[in-house]
Amino acid sequence: MLHSDGKFHQSYSFEEHAELPNARDRLISFPRQHEIGGSHLIRFETDNSWWCGQFGAPPFPSGITGVTSWPVPDWAAVFVSVLGYLVKVTDPEQWCYLKPSQVRGVVNLTTRNMVLLASHFKIACYNVDGLKWASPRLVLDDLEIEGLEGNRIFCTGDFPGEGVYSFTLGLETGMPDDPEVHAYSLAEQQREDAIIRRREENKLGHS
Repeated sequence: MLHSDGKFHQSYSFEEHAELPNARDRLISFPRQHEIGGSHLIRFETDNSWWCGQFGAPPFPSGITGVTSWPVPDWAAVFVSVLGYLVKVTDPEQWCYLKPSQVRGVVNLTTRNMVLLASHFKIACYNVDGLKWASPRLVLDDLEIEGLEGNRIFCTGDFPGEGVYSFTLGLETGMPDDPEVHAYSLAEQQREDAIIRRREENKLGHS
């Protein structure tokens, strides 16, 4: 589900579940080499032109599907199953994947020009300059953003040995205030870094 406290100004309109266009030069696939199971069609229109995006979707559904506005007026965030795409509507050759994967909650903070994206266990914060911060794993599962007060993000999630646990993050840093959550996320970050290092070492060993 897409949640927001309002919508950012956008310089385009869109239509989900559009039909494949007859003018195939107006069809753009994401990713360019379309090798993922299914796809989700969205037609974008600006004052001067239009195009239809075919957004790749894994065959197993997980996360949300939909489009939301962005702090920059000519960009759009597209979510299809486990994948999130950030696309410049006026120049769709400019796009990237969004963090984290398997987004299931979006919070538009329109008065702060920020967007919070939450998966089952991670949160990322974006602003007009791009990715502001991305948290490591915060909980085992079922992460929810419950609200915002000042510069604190209020969250709940399934925490080891605690069940449903309430905690807060700093909006500017993404750092947990709770010592237990902080220690858990730090350990998870170190584990993820070790996995990345091993993958890089394996690549070098096979090159």
